[in-house]
Amino acid sequence: MVIDGFVLAGGASTRMGVDKARAPFGGRPLAVAAAEGLREVCGRAALVRRADDGLPWRWADGGAIEVVLEPEAPDRHPLWGVAQALRSARTPLVAIVPCDVPGVSRESWARLVADAPSVASDGGRIHPLVAVLPRAWAERAAGLAAAGAGARDLVSGCQEVALPVGELVDRNRPEDLGPGPIAHLRSRLPHLPAEVVARILDGERERLRARGILDPDPMPGLSSPP
Repeated sequence: MVIDGFVLAGGASTRMGVDKARAPFGGRPLAVAAAEGLREVCGRAALVRRADDGLPWRWADGGAIEVVLEPEAPDRHPLWGVAQALRSARTPLVAIVPCDVPGVSRESWARLVADAPSVASDGGRIHPLVAVLPRAWAERAAGLAAAGAGARDLVSGCQEVALPVGELVDRNRPEDLGPGPIAHLRSRLPHLPAEVVARILDGERERLRARGILDPDPMPGLSSPP
């Protein structure tokens, strides 16, 4: 069955320090890593964002990634993004995943699709935003968001599908990503004067931004990107 898939990439990112959807993971933005997992099983894979920040979103092959923008909402409740994904879908079933959960495998998505409407579980607790849901639930999601209800309320009654624990790791802090490109570059420049290192790191930050990546490295160079 061919379905649409959406990555929820509009969170506040308070623990990451930068927009976590753009934090580096495996050489690309974290949200792209999550979208690549969907792309393997979905006929269409797109991002759901709150606003256009002017930076590029591209697949590894250079193709542009579709971005769907949420309408203005009173808060950052994740179900607003779910509602917009479901409204934007063209297929009866829709795969949903947060940008900070990039590890769901092709095999796991296939199981979630087969048991839809379904929600992922690590065997102990459910992950309500890793799910395959009916497109018809769009207004239900919006209503729950408006009421301040939890995401678990949306997936209540869905089939729970236990996935390997490692696939559901939340990567929402810098330490969850491993050493980033700025730290890696700094480690190769131990003998240069500090001001030279700072200029080199600033240049690398700009190159990363041109690829849509924001490194949450805690040691800025001469100037930090906005």
